[in-house]
Amino acid sequence: MSTAPLYNTTGKQTGTAKLPTIFDATVNPTLIAQAVRVYRSNQRQSSAKTLRRAEVNLTKKKLYRQKGTGNARHGAKSAPIFVGGGIAHGPTGQQNFKRTMSKNMRRQALASTLSLKNQHKQISIINDLTKLDIKSKAAQLLLKNFKLEDQKVTIVTDSKNDQINQTWKNLNNVQIVYAPLLNTYQLLNGGHQIIMESALPVIDKTYQAKKNQVRQPKDIAVSAAKDTPSKTTTSTPTKKATAQKTSTKSTAKKK
Repeated sequence: MSTAPLYNTTGKQTGTAKLPTIFDATVNPTLIAQAVRVYRSNQRQSSAKTLRRAEVNLTKKKLYRQKGTGNARHGAKSAPIFVGGGIAHGPTGQQNFKRTMSKNMRRQALASTLSLKNQHKQISIINDLTKLDIKSKAAQLLLKNFKLEDQKVTIVTDSKNDQINQTWKNLNNVQIVYAPLLNTYQLLNGGHQIIMESALPVIDKTYQAKKNQVRQPKDIAVSAAKDTPSKTTTSTPTKKATAQKTSTKSTAKKK
């Protein structure tokens, strides 16, 4: 189990805090890249649209007569080959950029991101941010003590807190994320992570895989089936056995 430095509201280290096992997961760069791609694609709006040939506000009259001019044959000037005409195969405004990702893959990507941040020593634990004064000056002083005044900072809290939001809302390089709503893209793009100590058990409870859902291996299931006592089965006589009995009885009567 890995640890991270524990600080107070003045920025002084008071000890170390034990991190949950999710911070020790193996880093999977491919899965992290997929999670970022899914998140950014879902944030995209399908607002791009071009006018088709039928939607251009131009006359539909034939440009010039069919024969006798020496030019190529043309119809209306709204054709895509003319300047100011419609756009062929352009965006319609109904594009679907939505992508999906399974819950297990999202958790593994988040665990990989937290482990990556922990390996690069970009995670700090703080006691309680509610004890900090509700002033931007106090927040700036804390970042200065952390030597993070010119860097991106992500503050992870256990739940929504108006006092914390009021303290940090005027700082452009700081974003506040709630522990149950963490995602891979925000953590990667958020720079240094300052996590409240009370948010660690929330992260462990929310994103750790449940032990009850782990399936037993097939070998254990087979061995358990062998150990169970089998039911006694009564053997039924076959057709050959009954035929042999009847034949012996008939020969005994003849004698």
